[in-house]
Amino acid sequence: MRLERAASERAWDDLPHEHVGDLLFEEARILARLLARRARSSTDDALAAISGHAARGDHAMAGYLVYLNHHAFFVGRGGEQLPLVRDVDVAADKIRAELRALQRQRVV
Repeated sequence: MRLERAASERAWDDLPHEHVGDLLFEEARILARLLARRARSSTDDALAAISGHAARGDHAMAGYLVYLNHHAFFVGRGGEQLPLVRDVDVAADKIRAELRALQRQRVV
């Protein structure tokens, strides 16, 4: 949408070599479409992996993959998931701290 708006405004109009601006802008559009397709494909792959783990009953791995990809999955959406992600971050930090303490004590 941002590219379309910029194309309609053509800020490079009436500048020397404005045709170069047109060419560069078209290259930007092509690259943006390519990146969007790759992002969509990566997201589809991640969702398929999550679904596969969940279907096999490996809910821990499915949840972990959701956690790893939460920025991509929830970008631009409401913040309802943020408290949950924060809770996971806090719990993971506590586990790491406990593991370090146990390693210092040579328990693990």
